[in-house]
Amino acid sequence: MMRYLTFRPARLIGTLALIAAMILPALSLDPGFPRTVGALASPVLGLPFTPSTSLVIGQVYGGGGNTGAIYKNDFIEVFNRGATTINMTNWSVQYTNSGGNSWNVTTISGSIAPGQYFLVKEAAGVACGVPCGVDLPAPDATGTANLATSGGKVALLNNNTALTCGLTRGSCASDPDILDLIGYGGASDYEGATPAPAGSNTLSDMRKVAGCTDTDNNGADFTAVAPNPRNSSTPYNLCVGPTSTPTTVATSTPTAVASATSTSVVTATSTSPANTDTPTFVAPTSTATSTPTAAAPTGTPTITPTPGASATGIYIYMLYADGLTAGSVQPDEAVRLINTADTLAAVGSWQIGNQDGGSITLPLTTTIGPGQKIWIANSATSFRSFFGFKPDFEYGTDSDPSVPQASASAGFTFADNGGAVQLLDAASANQDTLVYGSGSVSTPGWSGPALRYYIPAGQPGFTQDGQIFYRKLDEITGKPVPDTNTKDDWAQD
Repeated sequence: MMRYLTFRPARLIGTLALIAAMILPALSLDPGFPRTVGALASPVLGLPFTPSTSLVIGQVYGGGGNTGAIYKNDFIEVFNRGATTINMTNWSVQYTNSGGNSWNVTTISGSIAPGQYFLVKEAAGVACGVPCGVDLPAPDATGTANLATSGGKVALLNNNTALTCGLTRGSCASDPDILDLIGYGGASDYEGATPAPAGSNTLSDMRKVAGCTDTDNNGADFTAVAPNPRNSSTPYNLCVGPTSTPTTVATSTPTAVASATSTSVVTATSTSPANTDTPTFVAPTSTATSTPTAAAPTGTPTITPTPGASATGIYIYMLYADGLTAGSVQPDEAVRLINTADTLAAVGSWQIGNQDGGSITLPLTTTIGPGQKIWIANSATSFRSFFGFKPDFEYGTDSDPSVPQASASAGFTFADNGGAVQLLDAASANQDTLVYGSGSVSTPGWSGPALRYYIPAGQPGFTQDGQIFYRKLDEITGKPVPDTNTKDDWAQD
């Protein structure tokens, strides 16, 4: 967090600058040294500090349970935008109203990995007699704070001692235990030049670039959008790409378009505008110093069949091909991937291809944590209307700015009556295949008859619409059964 403090006696500027130049470098060598300087920082001192490289408040929602609310409960989201795992034992998130200094404390504990979210469930309104809205995803911590929508202050601290600051602008700047602060709406204290916008029953304050932006100006760092609560099980969103990514991407395909710019945006196969609020589009800084960043492959990828189990542990987990909406390209159709490995998997620039040569391309720094699953849907809003929650990515029209955008070939669709779906890594090697319905059983990576929709005999009203193909699970481990690249791996056989 950047602290902006002001002082008037101009003759003290040189003296204070000299003191800061002598002692700040030494203090900053201490890994436990906070981003504020405590004794040196005060509401009348003007020393700017470096924006956070680690934990920040990622999202604040105060409309929980109110009339027309999206969710039953208020929530606060913590995000690790840094490169190291942080232990948060006996830390806290704290809330007070827009002009107050009496803070409600919610103690949090546990570790948060790079790119990981942490969801704190707070109080619920009862405007409907019972809380309006739907349940939050499983929270990582629970508190009792009743957040206002019109204005308030939320702080992240490295202890759980209640704050007493906040009555006036800059009054919290001198507290060395505050790791991040957001003041929104009519808040009396906030970071930077302006507060974050006010929320509502249908809008949360969300940190831009899925949590990665931090300029220490609340007004510039946050935007009011539809709430999207993310917990520790949400796919990781690394603000700095894995070191393995440059090598993987550079060897993708001879037809890829190279770019020497480390901040280039992957749009080679996209037919919809790139979502600049999505960190997964931004190439890792290390790319420019190693090899050119290759854009996503164009056209039909050259497939290298990989018999048996995926070399990476990443599989197609579910397919929702024939949705409940009309039309050949259905906005609610979706596919789900799973990481069965015990390590974080970098799947940036991976493609999900169909039998017609079209493909979806995942953003460059996309990762899937151990055991995690991600949904990729055509339209986030249509998907949510049927499933009750948002997908992790959408590849059609950008229907929800809070959902990261994947790119896709023009008119991409999963054919209703049958087709082939292939999962290709960044080097275009086939990692998994599913053939269903009337799809071609000669598709590389598949063996035997195609998977069929479940249509019971003598039930003319029973159709394939809305059916989901999903992998069979082991009754003991709960994980997918060993992959044989046949219909026997799936539940709809």
